[in-house]
Amino acid sequence: DAQVDELLTDPEKFCCPILQCLMDDPVVAEDGFTYERHAIQSALTHRWRSPMTGCDMGDTVLPINRLKSEIKAYKDEVVEKIVERVPRITSPSRAAK
Repeated sequence: DAQVDELLTDPEKFCCPILQCLMDDPVVAEDGFTYERHAIQSALTHRWRSPMTGCDMGDTVLPINRLKSEIKAYKDEVVEKIVERVPRITSPSRAAK
Protein backbone atom coordinates (compact mmCIF):
# COMPACT_ATOMS: atom_id res chain seq x y z
CA ASP A 1 0.00 0.00 0.00
CA ALA A 2 1.06 3.59 -0.59
CA GLN A 3 1.49 4.48 3.08
CA VAL A 4 3.80 1.50 3.67
CA ASP A 5 5.90 2.54 0.66
CA GLU A 6 6.04 6.08 2.06
CA LEU A 7 7.16 4.80 5.47
CA LEU A 8 9.91 2.73 3.84
CA THR A 9 11.29 5.64 1.80
CA ASP A 10 13.12 8.40 3.65
CA PRO A 11 13.28 11.91 2.14
CA GLU A 12 16.53 12.39 0.23
CA LYS A 13 17.18 15.73 1.95
CA PHE A 14 17.43 13.87 5.28
CA CYS A 15 19.85 11.22 4.00
CA CYS A 16 23.64 11.33 3.94
CA PRO A 17 25.00 10.89 0.41
CA ILE A 18 27.87 8.80 1.78
CA LEU A 19 25.89 6.44 4.01
CA GLN A 20 22.62 6.53 2.04
CA CYS A 21 20.59 6.65 5.26
CA LEU A 22 19.00 9.13 7.64
CA MET A 23 21.40 11.47 9.37
CA ASP A 24 21.55 11.94 13.15
CA ASP A 25 24.17 14.70 13.21
CA PRO A 26 23.97 16.60 9.89
CA VAL A 27 26.78 18.99 9.01
CA VAL A 28 27.58 21.09 5.99
CA ALA A 29 31.09 20.63 4.64
CA GLU A 30 33.29 23.04 2.70
CA ASP A 31 31.86 21.68 -0.57
CA GLY A 32 28.40 22.95 0.43
CA PHE A 33 26.90 19.46 0.72
CA THR A 34 25.27 18.01 3.82
CA TYR A 35 26.64 14.83 5.38
CA GLU A 36 26.42 12.78 8.56
CA ARG A 37 29.26 14.16 10.71
CA HIS A 38 31.11 10.90 11.30
CA ALA A 39 30.80 9.87 7.63
CA ILE A 40 32.38 13.03 6.18
CA GLN A 41 35.04 13.18 8.88
CA SER A 42 35.96 9.58 8.15
CA ALA A 43 35.98 10.19 4.39
CA LEU A 44 38.27 13.19 4.82
CA THR A 45 40.81 11.16 6.80
CA HIS A 46 41.36 9.09 3.64
CA ARG A 47 41.50 11.93 1.13
CA TRP A 48 40.96 15.68 1.15
CA ARG A 49 38.39 15.70 -1.66
CA SER A 50 34.66 16.20 -1.77
CA PRO A 51 32.80 12.89 -2.03
CA MET A 52 30.27 14.68 -4.22
CA THR A 53 32.43 16.74 -6.59
CA GLY A 54 35.90 15.26 -6.30
CA CYS A 55 37.31 18.76 -5.74
CA ASP A 56 39.90 19.51 -3.06
CA MET A 57 38.47 20.64 0.27
CA GLY A 58 39.39 21.09 3.91
CA ASP A 59 37.96 19.39 6.96
CA THR A 60 35.79 22.21 8.31
CA VAL A 61 32.20 21.13 8.98
CA LEU A 62 29.39 23.13 10.54
CA PRO A 63 26.36 21.70 12.35
CA ILE A 64 22.91 22.24 10.87
CA ASN A 65 20.70 22.33 13.96
CA ARG A 66 17.50 23.17 12.07
CA LEU A 67 17.91 20.12 9.82
CA LYS A 68 18.74 17.97 12.84
CA SER A 69 15.43 19.06 14.43
CA GLU A 70 13.53 18.37 11.20
CA ILE A 71 15.02 14.87 10.97
CA LYS A 72 14.08 14.14 14.59
CA ALA A 73 10.51 15.32 13.97
CA TYR A 74 10.36 13.17 10.82
CA LYS A 75 11.59 10.09 12.74
CA ASP A 76 9.03 10.69 15.51
CA GLU A 77 6.26 11.02 12.92
CA VAL A 78 7.29 7.81 11.15
CA VAL A 79 7.39 5.87 14.43
CA GLU A 80 3.91 7.18 15.29
CA LYS A 81 2.56 6.08 11.88
CA ILE A 82 4.14 2.65 12.22
CA VAL A 83 2.67 2.17 15.70
CA GLU A 84 -0.76 3.12 14.33
CA ARG A 85 -0.49 0.47 11.61
CA VAL A 86 0.76 -2.38 13.80
CA PRO A 87 -2.05 -4.40 15.38
CA ARG A 88 -2.12 -4.30 19.13
CA ILE A 89 -0.36 -7.35 20.50
CA THR A 90 -1.85 -8.90 23.60
CA SER A 91 0.34 -11.11 25.71
CA PRO A 92 -0.97 -14.70 26.21
CA SER A 93 -1.29 -14.17 29.96
CA ARG A 94 -3.52 -11.12 29.48
CA ALA A 95 -5.60 -12.81 26.79
CA ALA A 96 -6.44 -15.68 29.18
CA LYS A 97 -7.88 -13.33 31.84
